[in-house]
Amino acid sequence: MNMLSNWLKNLCCNTKLEEFIKAKSFELESEIARLKQVEQELQTVISRKRAIFEAEPDATIISNDKGIIVMANKQVECLLGFSPNELIGCSIDMLIPLRFRDNHRKYRERYYAMPNLRLMGNGLPNIVALRKDKTEIDVEISLSRIETQQGDLFASSLRDITVRKKNEEELKTSEERFRLMANSSPIMIWITDREGNPTFSNKAWTEFVGLKSLTAITHDDWLALVHPDDQKLAVKNYYVNTHNLESISTEYRLRHTSGEWRWVFDQGVPMFNDLGIFVGYIGSLVDITDRKNAEAELRIAAIAFESHEAMVVTDANTIILRVNEAFTKLTGYSAEECIGQKMYFLHSGYHNEAFYQTMWNNINADGTWQGEIWDRRKNGEVYPKWLTITAVKNDAGEVTHYVGTQSDITDRKAEDKRMYDLAYYDALTKLPNRRLLEDRMEHSIAIAQRHQKNLAVLMLDLDKFKAVNDNLGHLAGDKLLQLVALRISKCLRESDTVARLGGDEFVVLLEHITDTKDAALVAENIVNELSKSFHLAQNHDVQIGTSIGISLYPQDGDTSTTLIANADVALYQAKHSGRGRFVYFSQE
Repeated sequence: MNMLSNWLKNLCCNTKLEEFIKAKSFELESEIARLKQVEQELQTVISRKRAIFEAEPDATIISNDKGIIVMANKQVECLLGFSPNELIGCSIDMLIPLRFRDNHRKYRERYYAMPNLRLMGNGLPNIVALRKDKTEIDVEISLSRIETQQGDLFASSLRDITVRKKNEEELKTSEERFRLMANSSPIMIWITDREGNPTFSNKAWTEFVGLKSLTAITHDDWLALVHPDDQKLAVKNYYVNTHNLESISTEYRLRHTSGEWRWVFDQGVPMFNDLGIFVGYIGSLVDITDRKNAEAELRIAAIAFESHEAMVVTDANTIILRVNEAFTKLTGYSAEECIGQKMYFLHSGYHNEAFYQTMWNNINADGTWQGEIWDRRKNGEVYPKWLTITAVKNDAGEVTHYVGTQSDITDRKAEDKRMYDLAYYDALTKLPNRRLLEDRMEHSIAIAQRHQKNLAVLMLDLDKFKAVNDNLGHLAGDKLLQLVALRISKCLRESDTVARLGGDEFVVLLEHITDTKDAALVAENIVNELSKSFHLAQNHDVQIGTSIGISLYPQDGDTSTTLIANADVALYQAKHSGRGRFVYFSQE
């Protein structure tokens, strides 16, 4: 031991060895410090990635190649209702509706074999996720592979596309509406892509230049329709500064279908997508070949007086400038009585200020409005008409006139009412028929069920009615039925309904009864009223009666069909008990 100690002392005394140990110690300390820094940086990276993962706007789930969930961000709970801890360790299949799980496993295996990002939801039907509350939600799913030392993981990002689907449908509707409106417009409308190739031209444009349709026409094809001397002018300001949001206006000659070169006023505005990227222009063309100071006046005259419909033309302040003969016939006012008046002198008082404010808001926004409106004729008669108002603008886009087209729809509304009455009312008694009765009963049953109220249905059959028909004739029978309908109606409240099913059968619906005895009181009153004599034409007095069967909601049924059927059964019992009385339905 002493020898070893001496050897170490001698060794440590060696200056070079001491310096070597110090150097190695310094290197070790530096390496430890570096490893600590690396560890801190690693923790920072992990924290940052975790924060990014949690900050993902989409619900993101990470699973292994067996479909077992190993991570989930907080957006999963917002979308699906599961907290991340509830999902970890579970199969991703729990988020798939049972009817789709077999296909989902096949899709998952296919995507695991193809690690590129896959967007599902565009073109694949029934891409739905199952929420915690067992409801389903339409989603778009993206899947990507994550390679780790422990094996491959797969990140699934889910995005709710319910709103997007709705927006896509609204966009489709909007595009269809735009095409319909554009093709109905006399103004030539065009759209190009970012390269200047036409993508849409309305009917007015294609007819103007003599094309049957816009099929694969290019920018050069369009340019060939422009006069050679004007080709540079026509495109001078287009595609130069596409960030300029202001409209571009130019005038040039365009070849008409007749072969004639006609001057047009072209106005276009740049279009941008949601990312603010320029995608092309949309614009309109107006033929200005015959443009003069009186062009608007001539156009208005042609519209107003070539039409068989009532037309009125006003200035920008709605002061009447001219009317046509059809307008004077419709309103009763002569042209001299109308000109100089404001349009509101025809108001009926039927509409409030909010109605007219909404109408003018639409005109100011869209340049047109149409709808049903009630006005007053010179003789004071209030009548319905269909009115279309169109704003006329000058080249600067300022409103100069309004053109109103109108037609009397009194006959049409009367016919609509007649058809409605034929469908829902008995032609003889003017009472609701079976169809309207059942509609009202279903509505009343729904309300009674919601508010836990009672209803009663009374089925009536007239006693001795056949004898009246046989002895006095059908005209007397019809008159009797009308009188019966009036007497029954007088026994009821405004909220109750009496209907005629046919022949001498009537049904009464009593709503909101507080006690089942209320139905008996009404039935007894009806029996008493109908037992009194009826005076018919030709001094004939007849004596009839009625039997009534009563069914109650909810005791005797919860549908109109069941209640009427059970009331009919009770009526049968009443008639066989001596007539002139009422009986409640009984299952015995």
